[in-house]
Formats: sequence, C-alpha cells, structure tokens
Amino acid sequence: MKLTLRNTRKYELPAYWASYLVNGDASGLDPIEREAVDAFLDKWGHRHDECLSVSREFVGRSQHCGLIADVCTYIFSFSPSSGVASPAMGRA
Repeated sequence: MKLTLRNTRKYELPAYWASYLVNGDASGLDPIEREAVDAFLDKWGHRHDECLSVSREFVGRSQHCGLIADVCTYIFSFSPSSGVASPAMGRA
C-alpha cells in the first residue's frame, strides 16, 4: 500500500507513550496507563505496528485527554477498509 495523506492519521498524544507505540515496550507504563493507550488505539482502530513516526517532544494539547502536556505528533497508517473513521473526520 502506498502511503498518502488519505491513508495516514496524525495525533498529538502524550510523549511518554512513544516507547510503547513505537517499540511495543510498556515497561515505563503502569497498568492503567497501558490500558489508556490500548483504549485510544482501539477507539480509532489502530494497532501498535501502525505507528509510522513520532515527532520531537513539545508542549501541546493531548488528543487523548484534552490536557496541556508534553506531547509528540504520532503518525499512524490505516487501511480504509479497517473501519477507521475517514481522514476528513480528523481528530480524536
């Protein structure tokens, strides 16, 4: 599948999620934090292996909880047939 804006999604999420989303390493998360990451991925129909890139950390509003925090921009791939909301619907 060729990657385009139509088959990628961008989210601003907590920076401390990066290790889990990129490497599958949940050792830095407590069980409740891990559940929050998994719930976010499930809500938007993503898997961990669909995280394509992570930006540098910056202060911004997390789409996970709406709070100002240290976040990164995460880009995920998705299949239009996966049931994920269309990209035009935008944000979490």
